[in-house]
Amino acid sequence: MGAFGEYVLIQETGAIPVPDDTPLEIVCVIGCAVQTGVGAVLNTAKVEEGATVLVMGAGGIGISIIQGARLAGAARIIVSDPVAERRDAAARFGATDAIDPTTEDVTATVMRLTGVGADYAFDAVGRSALIETGLWSTRSGGTTVLVGAGPVEDTITFPPVLLVITEKKLIGSLLGGSNSPFEIPRLLALWRAGRLDLEGMVTAHRPMAEINEAVADLKAGRGIRTVLAL
Repeated sequence: MGAFGEYVLIQETGAIPVPDDTPLEIVCVIGCAVQTGVGAVLNTAKVEEGATVLVMGAGGIGISIIQGARLAGAARIIVSDPVAERRDAAARFGATDAIDPTTEDVTATVMRLTGVGADYAFDAVGRSALIETGLWSTRSGGTTVLVGAGPVEDTITFPPVLLVITEKKLIGSLLGGSNSPFEIPRLLALWRAGRLDLEGMVTAHRPMAEINEAVADLKAGRGIRTVLAL
């Protein structure tokens, strides 16, 4: 909620200085979405060059996961999202394949594209159904990463023996496993080097007077990120 205020009182460790010439309307997307998504790939999963990656959900965090997979050198980045505009946007950020989960079976499509399943699957939404899809869509020895934060009462159902006989892994990622005093400067350096697209993450600008409309855009899945200007 502090992001909607003109001033915020926080602990010193929570304030990360950036160079004076850094546009705040651009760097603000790093604070949660970018360091969470990119960090989930680079820090938590440690995706290897040439890997195949499935990303479920192409909002701000999902797009950041796609960018992280591109930075890691993933050979194939498959995105699944029900919103056509977000699937189109994902391609601009590095996705190589797109799935409409309302008309296609995600697991079957991933198997057809990869032959054996994805090396890594990321749930960027926080839905138990997506976590289960990730488990079934990864190859033996593959890893499913929980990035989205779902409701506490949500549960997943799968046979535990699946993890034994296939050695598949299920891991969580909080804020991309990031140490922000290190991560934010690193992400800014990647942006300045032209390797990380932050400008493209901002798809709309609204004045604070239109904050309710901005939240409505978020709920309707319009765009990736809306920046509010004081």
